[in-house]
Amino acid sequence: MSAAGGRTMFDLELMISIETRVRLDFIPRGLPPRLQTTLNMGTAFVWAGFFAMMIVSSCSAIKLICFYTNWAQYRPGVASFTPKNIEANLCTHLIYSFATISSSHQLNFSQWNDDSFYEDFNRLKMKNPGLKTLLSVGGWILGTEPFTNMVSPGSNRKAFIDSVSPFLRNHGFDGLDLSWQFPGSRGSPPEDKSRFTVLIQELSKEFFNEALQTGRERLLLSATVPSERGTIITGYEISAISRDLDFFNVQTFDFHGFWQNMTGHVSPLYRDRQRTAALPHSSVDSAMRYWRDNGAPAEKLILGVPFYGQTFKLSSSDTGVGAPISGHGAVSPYITEGSMWPYYEICQFRKGATTVWIEEQKVPYSYKGAEWVGYDNIESIKLKVEYLKAKGFGGAMVWALDMDDFTGTFCNEGKYPLLQALHAELNPGWCSNKADDLYQDPQNPARFYICNSQKGDSFFCPKGMLFFEACKCCNWPVQGA
Repeated sequence: MSAAGGRTMFDLELMISIETRVRLDFIPRGLPPRLQTTLNMGTAFVWAGFFAMMIVSSCSAIKLICFYTNWAQYRPGVASFTPKNIEANLCTHLIYSFATISSSHQLNFSQWNDDSFYEDFNRLKMKNPGLKTLLSVGGWILGTEPFTNMVSPGSNRKAFIDSVSPFLRNHGFDGLDLSWQFPGSRGSPPEDKSRFTVLIQELSKEFFNEALQTGRERLLLSATVPSERGTIITGYEISAISRDLDFFNVQTFDFHGFWQNMTGHVSPLYRDRQRTAALPHSSVDSAMRYWRDNGAPAEKLILGVPFYGQTFKLSSSDTGVGAPISGHGAVSPYITEGSMWPYYEICQFRKGATTVWIEEQKVPYSYKGAEWVGYDNIESIKLKVEYLKAKGFGGAMVWALDMDDFTGTFCNEGKYPLLQALHAELNPGWCSNKADDLYQDPQNPARFYICNSQKGDSFFCPKGMLFFEACKCCNWPVQGA
């Protein structure tokens, strides 16, 4: 007998096994009994004249993923940032950057005080019990060699995988983020593309088995991935890794910089069809669509938002997009990271500067004298959230918390103005004046809200399913309806 949508019961069980891994981590705690009972039904099959399935545990909540950088502690004065500066209730996931890979191919600390900071970082879950924390391994500075040496031969890869679960559990993390930058590039051989797939598959299997053996929630697995098309093609078997990753942190920034010898925005939502037309794929929209169209489920794709700008030194009277330059702007006294200025420093720069809105790309830039900087502000962030919701993407990722105005002393916009804007737009108070229940999103039948005490979160049904008010469940569409 066939199940709804022409699938056999075996097909549906196989889908659950491969795609959802019986994930229970999305079921919120502390809900009223009626909602909790409804959600608990999400892990079972129901057959009553027709085959219906509700699996909230496989549905994807809108995420706000926030990266913390462990070197921000060394910045001067008010720019110094540690886990104690993090606001626990604004993000759904916090990612600690970065861990390293030891010479014996095991997960390891990268800073002398990581052990202490791990404790402070994961203690934030006491303030926000729904918060998930991940540890990111890799980063630009670590490069590719430690990963290349670890993924092959298989014995090295096994040494790494065997070290991961104990390390994460011992320090209180809920998952691992792989920030290999990048397989098949920067000295990494072409074979690393397929080896990265194997690494992800074996880590996923290990996390699943560890959860079965211990009875604990399965550890999450994500990857931080590039937006540059050639790097994606060289390094990622998109469809294959999509089956085992919980989400992709897409680095939809650094599309333009001083290395291109002309001005351009760090993270334009859409392409510029005139002055930077020779770079047609250099936009958030282009990168997100490429990952989606080549096999990554939209709900697993997290759109990256930079809390910094890329600077330029103008070399002519031209001040627009695509203007000639002689290099990057002055080095920030706060972060000393080349061409980047944190948002709080840009706030200071805007005083007395000319600010221009790029209508075609939906982002701003400012210039003063010979210095030019493109960045995101509250208005452009609102438009990016509007975009990701319309496209059904899984949420937003910020790089990085320490570059927002986290003290509220620079921008006169309160503490964490960019993060607050993201949080507000992703969670717009949809559940206000609604009873505790599950509701279909009237704009997107594949999305639903779980409302509790006038607050709530939105979720996506599994791929191909829609949410139905009649059963308060995700189910296959009725054929011919």
